Amino acid sequence: MHGRRMRARLQLDDGPAVDARLRSVMIGNCGRLPGGITLLPDAVIDDGVLDVAAVDTRGGLAGWAQLFGEVVMQGFGVRSELPAKIGRIDHAKARRVRVRVEGGEQAQVDGDVIGQAVELEARVDPGALVVRSG
Repeated sequence: MHGRRMRARLQLDDGPAVDARLRSVMIGNCGRLPGGITLLPDAVIDDGVLDVAAVDTRGGLAGWAQLFGEVVMQGFGVRSELPAKIGRIDHAKARRVRVRVEGGEQAQVDGDVIGQAVELEARVDPGALVVRSG
């Protein structure tokens, strides 16, 4: 997240691919990270869709401060949709997500680095895993 901004092409389901400049793309079906940080506030583990967060900052420390504030506030259910933010998280939902990065970028799965990836595809298979809480 603290590295340089990357150029990525994102495709959600069968929609058109969109070019973006961002710091990180997160794909998941549960939104809370260890430490109580909520990055995917609308994620529901068994709803059959993936939640996507595209994260970007500009403006140095001010952008990171704004992004941190945004993460904290969305943990309380508050989101800012102002278009001119210098630290932002854009959210989407899809059953299949494809991310392509020219030249490759470091990729992680569940926090473990898996190496450089040029293209990553994530999809959900609804009902394939029984999740029980208790």
